[in-house]
Formats: sequence, C-alpha cells, structure tokens
Amino acid sequence: MSSGKPDVVIIGIGGAGAVIAAKLAQAGASVVGLDAGPHWNSESDFASDELSMMDKLFWLENRISAGHDPIELGRANSGRGVGGGTVHFVGYALRFHEDDFRTKTVDGVGENWPINYNDLEPYYAEVEKFNQVSGPTFFPWGAYHGPYPKRSHYRACMHETFRRGCEALGIPSTVGPMFILSSATKDRPGCTYRGFCKFGCMPKSKSSTLVTYVPHALKYGAKIIPNAMVVRLNVGKDGTVRSVTYLSEGNEREQEGDTFIVSAYSIETPRLLLNSKSEQFPEGIANSSGMVGKNLMVHSADFVIGKYEEMIRQYRGPQGLALTQEWYTRKPGDGFVRGYTIETETLQPIEFSQALIKGKGVWGRQLIEDMRDYNHYVSFGIVGECLPSENSTVTLTVEALAARTADYIIDAKQRFEL
Repeated sequence: MSSGKPDVVIIGIGGAGAVIAAKLAQAGASVVGLDAGPHWNSESDFASDELSMMDKLFWLENRISAGHDPIELGRANSGRGVGGGTVHFVGYALRFHEDDFRTKTVDGVGENWPINYNDLEPYYAEVEKFNQVSGPTFFPWGAYHGPYPKRSHYRACMHETFRRGCEALGIPSTVGPMFILSSATKDRPGCTYRGFCKFGCMPKSKSSTLVTYVPHALKYGAKIIPNAMVVRLNVGKDGTVRSVTYLSEGNEREQEGDTFIVSAYSIETPRLLLNSKSEQFPEGIANSSGMVGKNLMVHSADFVIGKYEEMIRQYRGPQGLALTQEWYTRKPGDGFVRGYTIETETLQPIEFSQALIKGKGVWGRQLIEDMRDYNHYVSFGIVGECLPSENSTVTLTVEALAARTADYIIDAKQRFEL
C-alpha cells in the first residue's frame, strides 16, 4: 500500500468481485470494495415473502434496450446489493463443458477461448469445496462427473415429476449440483426447502457470496462500502486510473487506490468504462479497439408450464434442482448450433401469475381460475446460449439518443428531397 491508499479497489461486490476481495485480502492486500446497493443482513433483511422481496434484490435502474431485435432486460439480469446476482440466483452449480472453450473449432461460430477447461478445473473444484456444493453421485455430462462435497438434495414432487417424464421419453436426467447446503455446516444450516431461493435465503443455506466470500473478505481486513454507485474512473496524467467517483446519499465522493478492478456485470462494466472519457482516452477507458460494449452475450430463459391432474405443489424444495443436458451439445441433424439445458425452476405465485399473463394473455376471471390450480402446475426452464454479435452493443444513453436523432434528421431530409 502506498500513501495510505488501498492496494486494490473493487467495483461491484457480486459473484466475481466478492471472490476477488476475499482472495486478495487473505493474501495480505488492503482492499476496498464498492457496491451500488445495500449490504444485506440475511436474517433481518430477508423474508420468506415473495411480495416483500420482489423488487428489493434486483437491479432496477433504467436501461434502454432498443434496435431491430432488442434484448429483453429482465429484473433478474443482475443484483443490486453486496452479493450481486448470487443473492437471487436459483443456485445451480454447473461447470462449462470442454467444447464451450472452442466453439469456433467445434461448431464454426463465436471464437475459441485463449484458455481451456483444464485451466479452470482446479478453480471449479476449489469453489465447490469452499461453498460446500451439493450434487449427485454421478453427473452424466461434461468432463466432471463428481463427487461433490455434499450429497444431493431430496427431490420434491415437481423435480420428481420432471425426472419421471424424462425417463418415460428415454431422456437422461439428474439432480443437479447446487450452491445450496443439503446438510448443516458449522456456521450455516441445511436447506429447509421453503422454496424462496430467488428472494433472498433468510437461513443462509444458499451459498451466495453475501454469506460466503464477503464474510471471508471482511475477516481478513477488507472494507466494503455499500450504496456507492460508481459513475466514473478518474485518470491521472500518466494515463493510469488514480481514483473513482461514486454517488452516496446524493453526494459525489472519491476513492483513491493503486489498482482498480471493475467487476460490475456485462452491462454496468462497459457503461462505466465508456463513461470515463478523458483527453488520454476519448473513446473511454480500455477502448482503443472500439470493442468495449460489443458482443454482449445473454442466455435465453424460456419457460414451459404444464398442468397435471395430481397436486404438484411446485413451491416445495429448492426452486431449481432436476435437469437434463442431453441437448447441451449439438447433435447431427439438429439444425442449430450450440445447445441448451432444460431444468426445473419453481415459479412462486406472483411470478406464476405474471407468466400466465405474459405467456397466455389471460386476465380477470380466467386468471383467477388458473391461479386456483397453482398447485397442479410445474415450471420447466430452458436455458440456451446466444452467439456473440457486434450488433449486440452496450452504449451510453446520450450517445444512443444522439445517433438515433441523427438518423431521424437524415431520414427526414431524404424524404423532403424526394
């Protein structure tokens, strides 16, 4: 540390930033972490109450999605608060497959990674051990088949229904590996199967970074500043970042440091880099190539909802558990590249009503009747991969509006001349 400044300033203490903070602090570095949202206390701030938690944990800042095929930005794209999206993610602990690192070679799309699966394998193992991931005795797909640190969770009715359906169709399926404790550790209880994984796990059975890596970072001396929305990276005369400007309680504040790590999700990271223009970096920091914000990749997240004669009670158990990756890798004759995972994912009643409204267009009396049968429904999520494209771009709102205005002016001029 030099001149009283921290060695490292981390922007975004979520799925990645919290891990970095913990590892660097344990190694002896002085660390300051900044997060735009609160530092939650699971036991006092969370409740097993869908309505009270729905808008509490999610990133709800205005972000405009436009263009000829705009990406629909859901409220669960990222988290707002220390722990980030891991506070509200379902909990699946899936590893990449070997082919994910060489899509250009295997499928002729995207680009090959400069690293491969074997480079990441020891880190997968370390994360699974640290978080006490639960999993099946044998996982059928990918390079790693188990064992996991803890036994798998028991299948509730919805997950068992999924497994029976797959078996009837001759499709392999399994209980997935989960960042949810299947039995207690010395400082956290096992899952109580209340089904509120996406709304903040009050007992701390889900291994979000809020309850794993963040306490570890604090134990080794890291400082975390919550409710600190970073708006700009400030560059010194030598061209290196010397500080960040952040908003706190309506006031601008500055945090100096020796090294800065931006770990703020795939939309907020380019937003910050592009917003940090200077004489040395007129197009934004790290953007000499013009590629910052380009090739934004999301994943598809579609649902299939089915109704059964018997009572399913989909709210029971972890919100996600059973899955199949039988179509994760392309097969000859599929007619598409890359693949997808089908998995169980509980929709709590309010989420379920929203899915009915959006998916079936029901309202009023019909919606009430459908909701009366909530306990007879199951929800299966289909998670696929989107390919990189320079047309999928994160840009600043002012610049986007200016470009669109210019298009309108040109269009109007052409029509006038005609």
